[in-house]
Amino acid sequence: MSLVKSFWLLALVSALCPAVFTATTYTDCSGGGTGITLTDFNLNNCAASPCTLRKGRNVTISFTITAVNAIGVNNDTTIAIDAKMGFQSFSLPPTPLCGVIPCPIPAGTSQDVAQSFPLSPFATPGTYQFKITIKDAGSVVMCVQFSAYVPLL
Repeated sequence: MSLVKSFWLLALVSALCPAVFTATTYTDCSGGGTGITLTDFNLNNCAASPCTLRKGRNVTISFTITAVNAIGVNNDTTIAIDAKMGFQSFSLPPTPLCGVIPCPIPAGTSQDVAQSFPLSPFATPGTYQFKITIKDAGSVVMCVQFSAYVPLL
């Protein structure tokens, strides 16, 4: 196969399967939490760090969680998102995880989690630090941090 054909084949596969080739950089902030293993973390199919988010467009966050121990047995599992830029901070109230994915999650099984939301056209430009936390029975079982950049235009 010629080099040009190989390039076009790679470009076609990349366009059809972006999640295979992109993974967003994140940091584990769970402090050694043992409840969930995280894989396939993806923010808008972005491999750059920080990922650039465009005002007025949808932001999609997706990842796969695997329960080390059973999660959501008592339906008290929550997911929360916090954002910080300089001295500004924003928090979405904790949402029941079992309203987003089926619960309980037996030990050793995996669930895909995906959420999309619009980014306000009035969002303040700059680099944001995001933190996603999952708590089960009041204890942190997963915490990830990542950066995203919102340009002026």
